Amino acid sequence: MTESRPASPQDSAIDKSDDGDKALTDPAFPQREYTWLDEAPTPPIIEKFLAENWYATHWESIAECAKDLVQDEVRRCGLQAIVTCRAKQEDSLRKKLKLRYESKKYETIADIRNDLYDLAGVRIILIVSTPEQRDKVKAIIRSIWGEEIFEKRHRGSAQNTRYQAKHIGYEAVHYRPFMKKEQGKNGYRYKEGDRVEVQVVSALGNAWAEAGHDVLYKTHAYGEPSLEENRILDALNGFVRSGELLLEQFHEAFMRRTTKKWEHRDQLVTYLREVDVLQVEPQFMIAGTDLLFKFLQHTEQHYPLAVRNALMSIGMGRVSASSHLDEIISGLKPSVLPISDVMRVTVCLIHRMMDTDEGMPKFSLQNPYQNVRPHEVPNCIAIMMVSLTILHNFAGDVQNANIILEQSYFSNAERMSLIWILGARQRQEALEAKADNDEFHRLVRPAILPLWNWFLQEATKRRSIHRICFVLAQIQCSDGMINNVRLLEGLRLPPLARSTEERDNGPRDFKIYGRTSTPTPKYKGRIKSAN
Repeated sequence: MTESRPASPQDSAIDKSDDGDKALTDPAFPQREYTWLDEAPTPPIIEKFLAENWYATHWESIAECAKDLVQDEVRRCGLQAIVTCRAKQEDSLRKKLKLRYESKKYETIADIRNDLYDLAGVRIILIVSTPEQRDKVKAIIRSIWGEEIFEKRHRGSAQNTRYQAKHIGYEAVHYRPFMKKEQGKNGYRYKEGDRVEVQVVSALGNAWAEAGHDVLYKTHAYGEPSLEENRILDALNGFVRSGELLLEQFHEAFMRRTTKKWEHRDQLVTYLREVDVLQVEPQFMIAGTDLLFKFLQHTEQHYPLAVRNALMSIGMGRVSASSHLDEIISGLKPSVLPISDVMRVTVCLIHRMMDTDEGMPKFSLQNPYQNVRPHEVPNCIAIMMVSLTILHNFAGDVQNANIILEQSYFSNAERMSLIWILGARQRQEALEAKADNDEFHRLVRPAILPLWNWFLQEATKRRSIHRICFVLAQIQCSDGMINNVRLLEGLRLPPLARSTEERDNGPRDFKIYGRTSTPTPKYKGRIKSAN
C-alpha cells in the first residue's frame, strides 16, 4: 500500500529534537515558552488518552527494539547507513494532538490511536542513497516485519503561500509496520496495535531537513520565516540535490572499479589494459581472455577487485614479476612445462584463483565415470577434447604440447585411450550420436574410460596443469554451446602420446571387448583404430 503527497522537513523529524522532543538551547532560535497551544485548554478526550494510554517507557522500548532489529540487518548486509531512534515525549505529543484536534475533532480514544503512527520511530540515514541501497533497505524492513507493510513515499516541497520553492524538497520513504508478538524482548513488552515508523532518508537530505524543520514548521512558536530565510533554505536544498547526485555518481564509479560484476568479456579486456598492477611490466600480455572470463564468471569472481587481488598475488605490479611467474609455473606438473609467453599470466592467474574457496566451479569433478548414463558419453568426449585443445593453446604449438603430454604419466590403457581421443575417425560420430543410441555408447565407452578416469585423478592434484585444463573444459562444455565441427578442427594434435616402443615398432593392437581394433570392423558403430 503506497500513498504519495508533497513532503517537507517536518516529515523527516524523528530524532529527539522532533516536535519539541528536546528543548532548543541555540540562542539563534529563542524558545517560545508560551504559545496559543500552551494557553489553549486540552480537550477532555486528549487528556483521557494521555492519562490512560500514554506510557513513555513503553514507546521508548519499542523504538529501541525496532532500532536493534534494523541495525542487525544493516550490519549483516554491509549497508552504509546510520540508524537512530526516538520516542515522542508527552509535551510534544500534547501540543501535536491539540493542534490536530482543530481539524480532526477526535471523539474517541480509537480516533486518536488511529491518527498516531510516529509515537516510536526509527530513522535509516543512507550515506549514499542509490536505488540499489533503497531496495536493500526495503528488503531489510520486509524481512523483519513482513511483506504487507504500510509504505508512504514523500517527494515535494513545503507548501508556502509566500514563497514558491525552486527545488524539490525533502525526499524519503516512510514505512509503518506493526510490531510482532515474538519481537517482545529485551525490555519491550508487546501490546496489540504497537506500531513504529521507519524513515529512510539520505544523509544530505536529512541534514537539510533538520536545519529547516523548526524554521518552517514551528511558526506557532517562531513566526513566519522571512523571504530571505526561504530563499536560503531553497538554495541549500539545491546544493543538497546536486551533492546527492555527485555522491551517487561517485558510488557508482567506485563500485564499477571494485566490485561491480562484468557482463561481457570486453569489459575484462578493458580492465586488464588499464589496471595499475599490469603497467609495471607491459610485456606480460594477457591472452586467452575468453577462457579467463568464462572461468571468472562461472566461479562468480568476474569483478575488478577479485582479479586485481589475484594479479598481485602472482607478483604483478612488482619489478620481479617475471621471476614470480617462473616460480609458479615451475611448481606445476609435469616438471617440464613449456608455456607460451602470452599465456603465462593467464595460466598463473587461473591457477592461483582456482586455489581459493571461491575458485572451484560449482560442479563435482569426482563423479566416477561408471555413474554417467550412456547418453552423457558424448559430453565426456567433448570435455576431454576441449581439455586437450586448451593444453595446446597454453603450450602455444604442437611441439610444446607434445612435450607436456610426453612428460605426463599414462598407463598403456590410458595412453591408448588418449590416442583414440586425439585421432579416432569415429570421434565425430561419437559426439553426434543420438541420446537413445545406447548400443553405440556402450561400444565407445571402453575406449574413453581409461582417459576419463585419468583426468578425474588429475583434477584432484592441485599442481597439475591438466587439472586447470580439465576444469576449464568442463566450464566451456557446461553451457552446451560446443560446436562439434569446430572442436574436431581445433584439436589438431597428432596421436603423439605414444610409448617409445610404439614409435620404434609401430602401434600395438587396441582391444575392445576382447576384439582387436585393427583391422577396423566393417559394421557401423564399432570402434575404429586411431591409426
